[in-house]
Amino acid sequence: MKNLMLLALGLCIALFTGAQTKITAKQPETGGPSVDSIQIIPFEGAKIFLLGHNFEKLGKENNLELLKNKFIQDYRESSVDEEFPKGAKEIIYLYGKDGRRRLKARPEDIEPVDMQKEISSFNANLPSVHYTIYDLPKEFEYHIYLSSPEQLDQLFETNCALILSQAFESKKASDFYRWSWLEISKPDSSWSITRKATKRNRQIEFSTFVGAHLILSSWAPMFGFDVDYRFINKYGQSKFKIGIDVSNQVLANYEKLDFTNRNLVSAFSIRILGNPLGGARSAWSGFSFGQYRTSEPNILNKATKFGFVSELGPLGVEFNFIREDNSMALSLRYYF
Repeated sequence: MKNLMLLALGLCIALFTGAQTKITAKQPETGGPSVDSIQIIPFEGAKIFLLGHNFEKLGKENNLELLKNKFIQDYRESSVDEEFPKGAKEIIYLYGKDGRRRLKARPEDIEPVDMQKEISSFNANLPSVHYTIYDLPKEFEYHIYLSSPEQLDQLFETNCALILSQAFESKKASDFYRWSWLEISKPDSSWSITRKATKRNRQIEFSTFVGAHLILSSWAPMFGFDVDYRFINKYGQSKFKIGIDVSNQVLANYEKLDFTNRNLVSAFSIRILGNPLGGARSAWSGFSFGQYRTSEPNILNKATKFGFVSELGPLGVEFNFIREDNSMALSLRYYF
C-alpha cells in the first residue's frame, strides 16, 4: 500500500514537472503559439513579418532596418559569385552576437519541396520569394516576402524604422499585452496599424469523470464532476484555471460483497491548475484542498484534505493528505 502511494505521488510530480516544456512553432503569417507577429506591407507585392516573444520590444527595439540593409548588401556581393545559386527564391541570413553574418541560399531545383509550407504560404497569399533574417542577439526573426528579387532595390530605399516608429508612436504597453498579431500599412499619408488580432478569452469548463478511490486502505468506485474557470491568453492558449471538484465514493465491504454498511463519502475541493503547454487538456497540474462529508458517522466526516492533481489527456490522478488521521488517499480518474 505504501509503495503504491509513493508511486502515485511520483506520477503526480512527474506530470507536474514534465508539463513545463515550452513548445513553439513559428508561422510568419500567424505568429504561431506564444509568438507575437507584426506584418508590414511596405509596398505592393511585398510583405515583412517580425516575430518575437515580446510585442513591445519587437516593435520598438528591433534591428530590422539595420539587418535588412546589411542583408541586401551581402546579397548583392554574393550574387556576383558564379557559385551562388541563381534564381534562389529562399535565402537564410544569420546575424550573430559578435556581428558575424552568414548568408545561405536554397536552390529551388535541388532542395526538396516542403508542401506543407507551400500550401500555408499559398493560403496566406504570400509572395513567392522568401528571405529570412535571424537576429540571434535579440532572438527575433524577420521574414521578407517579395514578388521578385528585383524588388530588393525598392526595399533598400524603404525605411522600415520610420514605418514602425509612426505606427507605434501613440501606443501604450497595455496595448501590446492584448495583441498577438497586427498589420501595418499606409492607407493614407502616414503609416498606421490597420488590423490587429487577439484570442484572449475566458471560458467555463464542465467535466465529468468516473474512476477508483483508495482511501482508508480500501478501494471504492467513484464518480463526480469538475467546474473550472479557464483563463485564455492572447494566443488562444489556456494555461491556468481555477475551479471546484465534487467527487463521490461509496465505502463498503467489496471483498465479501457486503453492502449493508455502505457509506457515501463526498469530497468538495477547490483546485488551482496550470497547463504550460497551452492545450485544452494536454497536461494540467496543480493543487487542491477541501473537505470530506459522509452519510454515516466516520472519521472522514468533516476531515480536511490537500494534495496534488495531474491530468494528462482524459486521465487524471489526485494524491491527497488527510489531516485528521495523518493518512493518504489516491484517486484515479477517467474524464468523458
